[in-house]
Amino acid sequence: MKNVFFGLVLAASFALVACSDDSGSNTNNAGNTNNSNNSNNTNNSNNTNNTNNSNNVDKAAYAGAGAHGDLVTFSINHDDSSYVVHNETTSKDASGTYTVMSETLSGIYEISDGASKFYAVELNDKILAANFPTGNPDNTISFGVSTEVAPKASDLAGDYVYIAISNDEVNGSKYNREWGLITMESAGTFVVKSYATGVGDATDYPEMAPENLTTPFPIASPDIHGTWALDSNDPAKLNVSVTESGENLTGYGYADPTQAAFVLDLGPTNGFLLAFHVYDVSSVADLDGDYQFINVWNDQNMTGRSAGVLHLDSSAGSSFSHLDVDGNISTGSMDNLTQCPGLSNMFYFDSTETGHGATVHERFYFVIMNEMVLGFGFTTDNDEFLFTSYSAGAKL
Repeated sequence: MKNVFFGLVLAASFALVACSDDSGSNTNNAGNTNNSNNSNNTNNSNNTNNTNNSNNVDKAAYAGAGAHGDLVTFSINHDDSSYVVHNETTSKDASGTYTVMSETLSGIYEISDGASKFYAVELNDKILAANFPTGNPDNTISFGVSTEVAPKASDLAGDYVYIAISNDEVNGSKYNREWGLITMESAGTFVVKSYATGVGDATDYPEMAPENLTTPFPIASPDIHGTWALDSNDPAKLNVSVTESGENLTGYGYADPTQAAFVLDLGPTNGFLLAFHVYDVSSVADLDGDYQFINVWNDQNMTGRSAGVLHLDSSAGSSFSHLDVDGNISTGSMDNLTQCPGLSNMFYFDSTETGHGATVHERFYFVIMNEMVLGFGFTTDNDEFLFTSYSAGAKL
């Protein structure tokens, strides 16, 4: 973990996409990181489905971050299938319309700019995951939580597993990713322990596979300490202060008595952190169902984008489907689907996919928090373990 707080897929892993011009983004405006003044402020904690609107239009509002480390807000109009995005960091806006997909990818939003297609998953009034450039072409994946539901601090407190979403190298390699543990204490303090998925030319964090972490909590020897509080003027907003670096960061949280998640913006070029509450799951049978996701995968420019669905079926066998690079549905089995021993709502599986004249072996990790899902994936060919994709979505 870096001193900027935390240093952050399924191979075609889990993301609404802005179709307007995203050029000319200003990535030096770090002062906007903690700015609660939002020209598209759709916050209204007393009005779940009617955001800043007197005409009974069915809208939803979300706030979160993009992969570059920008603060982003979203307004989704369900009546006319349109969206508006405002990037607070670059001061860029984007808007467009979406269609709702059917059949295998039922419920996922598809957006087209004429040349490319992008995707989003909305768990209405809870979360939005998207793989479009939200006011910045470097925001290949974005995540927001509802700003219309004011979480209680008591519901946000607890233990979390996180994945850092970033283009940064980890341990000196672009093929490693950062993940880790967070405890948000009810007294308004927090501690963090960070891990890397592999070794490299540098040592930012110790190498640790999620399946090998048997006793995650309480966190031993935390790397980061700090304080957190809900903003009194913006109920879903988290104000975070980091003891080691002295930095003040902005996040947004969603919580109810059964589930909690938050996104923390790490500032321009540093990406964001997405954390899901850890809770007890007796087996994968407790989670059976279809979980739609969007993803961004590690092509040459880390810009490959897709959508898919996890089919969890403990009796008939679990599988996944996603759009391949040609826009066709590709399906794979979840071989050796296994629960991580220390993190009972985190799972991993192996898969083999063949296409374009090549066969690729992969390992995927995903965290399920009731209706929400988060993951990352790695290729395992030639005795290597190389990052391929980020994913996020929900059970619709």
